Amino acid sequence: MKGWMVLWQVVFFGGCSLFFGLGVVVSVGGFRDLLDLFRELRRQHREMGEDEP
Repeated sequence: MKGWMVLWQVVFFGGCSLFFGLGVVVSVGGFRDLLDLFRELRRQHREMGEDEP
């Protein structure tokens, strides 16, 4: 019986770790995508001459 408890504890903590790890990876990737988006928008505005306030 103790073997099953250990197995499910490992599965639970492994799943939680994977969940939080992937959450960090997705958040960092999304932040980089946003930075790329704003960088591209700035570049397009400069090309069109709309950079002046």
